[in-house]
Amino acid sequence: MAAIGASSHRKGRIAELLHRAFALALAAKGTIATLEVLAGLGLFLPLPWTLRRAIDWLTHHEVVQSQGDLMVRVTQDAAEAMMLATQHFFGYYLVAHGGLKLVLIVLLARGIRPAFPVAILALGGFVAYQVYEYTLTGSTALLVMSALDLLTAFLVWRELLALPPALPPALAPPRPAPIPRAEGP
Repeated sequence: MAAIGASSHRKGRIAELLHRAFALALAAKGTIATLEVLAGLGLFLPLPWTLRRAIDWLTHHEVVQSQGDLMVRVTQDAAEAMMLATQHFFGYYLVAHGGLKLVLIVLLARGIRPAFPVAILALGGFVAYQVYEYTLTGSTALLVMSALDLLTAFLVWRELLALPPALPPALAPPRPAPIPRAEGP
């Protein structure tokens, strides 16, 4: 009997540690998601030190030497337009990506049952994309991020299993009666 009690106590401690790890993962992901949203919003603000000024500074010697050079001016204008479009793309991406994660984190923290499988699917999507990017770039950071996302998906799954049933047994639909077995001759 003592072995059963010790085993039960150990399982309770493991469950508590996993729950704490889940809460810590939510806090860390929430902090990162908030920073993503803020950084994305920051990309839409007009900065006093613009990218155009950086390009002008980098190419001013060429401009001084070839003052009417159409190619230099076209290159500068194209670079500015491309950088602004890229800057806005990253702004939208960071706001959407961070915003989605924040919504899921709030729903997970409140124990909203449908958010758990959605979060697992979203994390799986992030992992798939990060592994794909790893094949293109070879960046070890992408593998680390993927490992952390897989760990978080596992913690979300464990937390889902620990949630109370969706409906109290009195409100749950009745289970069908078992089919009686035919007795042999």
